[in-house]
Amino acid sequence: MTSRDQILNSIKKGLQRQEKLSPPLLDKNRFTEYDNPLLQFKTLLEGIGAKYIETKENSIDNEIKKFYPNAKSFCSASKRSSLSTLALDSIKDPHDLKDLEVAILEGSFGVAENGAIWVDYKNLRDRVIHAIVKDLVIILPQKEIVSNMLEAYQRITFSTQGETGGFIAGPSKTADIERALVYGAHGPHSLLVVLTA
Repeated sequence: MTSRDQILNSIKKGLQRQEKLSPPLLDKNRFTEYDNPLLQFKTLLEGIGAKYIETKENSIDNEIKKFYPNAKSFCSASKRSSLSTLALDSIKDPHDLKDLEVAILEGSFGVAENGAIWVDYKNLRDRVIHAIVKDLVIILPQKEIVSNMLEAYQRITFSTQGETGGFIAGPSKTADIERALVYGAHGPHSLLVVLTA
C-alpha cells in the first residue's frame, strides 16, 4: 500500500467515525415541537425585549396609535395598515428616513423557539427602514407561528433571483459597555408585534 492510499484510508475512516458521532444536522428530533407555538412565541417576545398586542384586522391602526400616542411620523410598508405620514415611494434617498419615528412592516411568520419574525423584502423598497427607525412595528397573523427554525427554513421561498428577506428578533440591544443593557444602540429602540386574529 502506498503512502497516498494510507492517507486516503485514514481520511475515510475518520469521516466514517465522525458520521457515527454526529447526528444529522437536520434531524427533526433535534428540534422542539411546541404544543402551543403562539404562547411560546409571546413568551419569547417578552424575553427578548419586544412587546406584543393582539387585535382584529380592522383595529390595527387604532391599536398602533394607542401604543405610540406621541409619535408624529409613521410609515407603513404593510398593506394591512394605512397609518402613514410618509409614503415610501416618495423616498429617493434612505437618509431621508432618519427622522422617521414608527415604521410598520409585514411579517410572513414567527418562530416560537426564538421569537424571530421572517420579513420578506420583496415589498420593502428600502430595507434600511427596519434598522434606521426609532420604533418598529411588525404585523403578524397569530396562525403564522411555527415551532422551530427547521420549519421556518422550510417555509422560505423566493420566486425570482435576487429576492431576500431576514429574521428580526426584538429591538436593537447591546450590553457591551460596562455590561449595562442598552436598547436602540444600532437599530430600533422598540419592537411591537401586532398579532392579528
